[in-house]
Amino acid sequence: MATVMAGPCFSVHAAAAEDPRLVLMGALKDELSRSQKRLALPGEPGPYFIRYLLRDYNERDMAARFGALIENDYQRARHAGVEVRVGDYQFDNTADDGADNSFDLDDFERYDPPIVAPIENNIEALRGALWLQTDARYKQALSALHKKRGKRVTEVVEDETLPSFSKEKSQKHVDPALAPTLDEAVWAKRLRDASGRFKQDPKIFDALIKLSVSHQIRTIVTTEGSELINERLIYGLHLMATSRSDDGLLISHGKSFYGGAEAELPDDAALMASVTSLMSEVAALRTAPMLDPYNGPAILLPEAAGVFFHEALGH
Repeated sequence: MATVMAGPCFSVHAAAAEDPRLVLMGALKDELSRSQKRLALPGEPGPYFIRYLLRDYNERDMAARFGALIENDYQRARHAGVEVRVGDYQFDNTADDGADNSFDLDDFERYDPPIVAPIENNIEALRGALWLQTDARYKQALSALHKKRGKRVTEVVEDETLPSFSKEKSQKHVDPALAPTLDEAVWAKRLRDASGRFKQDPKIFDALIKLSVSHQIRTIVTTEGSELINERLIYGLHLMATSRSDDGLLISHGKSFYGGAEAELPDDAALMASVTSLMSEVAALRTAPMLDPYNGPAILLPEAAGVFFHEALGH
């Protein structure tokens, strides 16, 4: 099937140049507007709803084992996701009527564009990636809509009054920009020193201390008018130790700390105290008696009860 739209015409929102996040949102809005106005196969309806989702990932990991660094990695990635709905809010391509698509001839000719997007703020490349996904998702949505309409002609549906999608009021919000900080030299020494403390217990044959910093930015625009930029920054510090009891039982124990800033993680003294505490707990577990299996009543919260019975009895 031929591509629906010609290649995108690019523009940059110069007014937002001081904030790169708003530049990217401007690119998403431009491409969304173009798709909404021009995306349609001859004789077919265009989308009634489109959503663009851009996720930026900045991940930093450092780890040490028994006094030596074993990991010092940085990963930068950007993923783009496109949702396209064809039909209307009452009935669209996403309505689940149990259609069997186990053997679909369209799959042999279908091009599924990658979700990876350029990590550089190259507006042309970004809009090009969105354009490819939008074109592919639109054709897939049309195919699904026609199959579901055909199935409705020959089979009875339990409740045709339930809408496929709810129309919501548009939301606009931009989180304050977050700036991750990490003193690499300080943390390298801290991880070496703290992980080296585990060598004091020869029965602990594996021990690891890992620092992780995850910074994610999520940008969303929709044809309903929603425009959102959300940021999340999480620092994590994980301590793990592995040993065996005298009868050979494997013992694995750990502690984790989380914070929204580097200063919220344990300092040198607190980290050393946590290592000492973890070593003591592992030593206690090595000599702890085995508990007898429990056979008796249990009280579950309502949310957990449904999942428990589904997993235990439903399958």
